[in-house]
Parts: sequence; structure tokens; C-alpha cells
Amino acid sequence: FILNGPLAIILCFIINYSSFLSFSSFKNKEHMETAFNNVYNKMKKDDAFEYGGYSFAKEALNLIDNLDRSKHVLESDDKLKETEALKKTLEHLDIIKKDLISIFEKNNIKPIDSLNKKLDPNFHQAMMEIEDDTKEPGTIIQEIQKGFTIKDRLLRPSLVGVSKKVTVKEEKTKENQENTENK
Repeated sequence: FILNGPLAIILCFIINYSSFLSFSSFKNKEHMETAFNNVYNKMKKDDAFEYGGYSFAKEALNLIDNLDRSKHVLESDDKLKETEALKKTLEHLDIIKKDLISIFEKNNIKPIDSLNKKLDPNFHQAMMEIEDDTKEPGTIIQEIQKGFTIKDRLLRPSLVGVSKKVTVKEEKTKENQENTENK
């Protein structure tokens, strides 16, 4: 019979751990397939246990986003500026956000560190390019939305702005004017 897909992975797993399993103990093809399926099902269960809260965690990230948006709206309100009520409200929003991030970290959900790092398409999604000669091209200089991982998997990429070299428009404009005048 031909092994492909998950069965091939399981076979490699069994061969690598042959000290625990001996192929001579398989009486027939069905017995070997049953062993492969048992290992495969255990691997699926382990994966489900490790990442079972993936969709819940992804949805819960909206809480952090909404807290940030609420804080920004309150800070932008001219009527509330410099009031004691605003200061207390912002403090409470910060406490809630810190608690939420703490709960995430206890469950292996960690924010992606992005600023001043090179763009990594495995963790970042470039939303815009920003001209900046002080940074190397492809360096993240703005974070639009925080990204997160759960254990070793990407939960949500960071939405970022990356640097690019400043284009010299003035020289091109002068060259175009000179070319037009020479004609």
C-alpha cells in the first residue's frame, strides 16, 4: 500500500521512535494501520488541547482593540480634556487592559514586538510605506494594530507601517523643467 499525507508523518514518527515500537510486533497490515491511526488520533487530540482556545482567543483580541479605541476617543474629546473624570476613566481602562494582557500571557498568548524590527511576513502585515532616511528600508516604524501569537502559532499579524527611502522628487522636477525648456 502507498503512504501519503498524515500516514506518512506517522510512519516517520514511528520509525524515529523505533526503540518503543518494533515493526516485527505488527501481525498484519490492519494491525499496522490501527497503530498508525492511534498515533495520528493522539496527535490530533494533543493539538486540539494545545490550541483549542484559538478561535476564542482571536475573538477576545477585539476587547483590547476596543479598549484602545475607547481610550483614544476619550483623549480626543475637547470637553473632557484635563478633567479629573477623564484621568480616572483612563486609569481604569489601563488597569483593565493590563489585566486582560496578563490573562492572555498566562494562557500563552503573547503580543508581537514590532517597532524598530525588520518586517517579517510571518508576523507582520505591511499596510503602508513611510518615507524615512533615518531607518533602514523595511524597518517597522509604526504599529497600526498589535499582533499576537498563541504558543508558536500566529493568532493575528501586526498591522504595520514600514520605512522606505525618501524619493528625490525635486531633482526629477528640475530635470523635467530643463528638458521642457530645451525643446
